[in-house]
Amino acid sequence: MNFVLQWIDLAWLVLVLCVARKDQRGWVFGFFIGSMIMMRMLVELMTDIGHPNGLMGFMGTPVHTRGLIVYSIAYVIYMVLIRYSPNAKGTLLMAASIGFFFFSFFTTAIVMVL
Repeated sequence: MNFVLQWIDLAWLVLVLCVARKDQRGWVFGFFIGSMIMMRMLVELMTDIGHPNGLMGFMGTPVHTRGLIVYSIAYVIYMVLIRYSPNAKGTLLMAASIGFFFFSFFTTAIVMVL
């Protein structure tokens, strides 16, 4: 069960390939892969410094669970915006993807500190 929970966010890749239009799939796929890698790097950082439940310890859940929750919320918002923005392609889609990437990164970093 631990292996399944470790890689549960890969299900988002299948879902987003169904939601995104054909000309948007490259940037969307890049955003999801980059976000998944960044979440794992944040989790590894927190566990390697000896704080698997966050630096402050306000929350009892492991940082991986918190990361999955925050990134899942960001994925849902991103997919809704992608779906209802049919003209978002090229530079505009790249800027939106980078913006959401940093939004989810900073939000997850703050939540993991708690």
